[in-house]
Amino acid sequence: MAEISIDGLPRTRKAALASGSKYHFTGKPCSRWHLEARVAITGRCIECSREDARARYAADPARQIRSSHARYVANRDRLCAEARAYRAANAGIIAKRKREKYAANPLKQRESASKWAKANPEAVCAIQNTRRSRKLNADGFHTGADVAEIRKLQKDRCAYCRLKLGGKGHVDHIEPLARKGSNWRRNLQILCQPCNSSKHARDPIAFAQSLGKLL
Repeated sequence: MAEISIDGLPRTRKAALASGSKYHFTGKPCSRWHLEARVAITGRCIECSREDARARYAADPARQIRSSHARYVANRDRLCAEARAYRAANAGIIAKRKREKYAANPLKQRESASKWAKANPEAVCAIQNTRRSRKLNADGFHTGADVAEIRKLQKDRCAYCRLKLGGKGHVDHIEPLARKGSNWRRNLQILCQPCNSSKHARDPIAFAQSLGKLL
C-alpha cells in the first residue's frame, strides 16, 4: 500500500464518504496506537491493514500470492487505471524517490535491476514495448503477465512456423505499431527470430499469405 498523505483529508469518515475521498484522518490514534489515515469505507487504520496483510502472508505465502493474483486478474483494468492515475499525479515524487534510492547505493541498485531483468524477461519486454508505443503514439499497454499467458496459449511455439521456442522468441505486434497497430495484449503474438525478422512491419495478412497460411 502506498504512503497516504494526511494533508487535506476529511476529519471524519462521514465527511470522507460524502466527498468521495477514499481516506480520512481523525487526528487520533487507533486501537493499536497508530496515528495514520483510515480507509473511508471500512474505517480501518491503514497501518493496521498493513500489519494484518503481513501476518496473513507470513502464515501462508503461497495462498496469499494466489489470492492476490486472482484479485488482480478480476480487477485488472481498474487497478491499472488507478496506478496510471497515481503515477501521473505523483510523477515528481516518484522520480525523486528513485533518484534518492539510486544515489544512496548505485552499485546495489544496478545489481538489483540486472537481477530483476534476468528473472523477468517478459516484464522487461512489456516495458520496452510500452516505451516504443508511446514514441509512436500507439494506444494500449500490456504486462509481463500478459506475455507469459500468450506464451502459454501458444504452447511456447512460434505463432507462424510452430518452432519450439524454449522460453525465448520475440513479442510481435500482429498489426505493427508502424501501421497504427495497438500495444494491447490482443495485438500480440510470440514469434521465433526468423519469422519476426521476415514479418517486421509488414501487413499481417500479406505476410501470412506469403507463407501459404491464407489464400
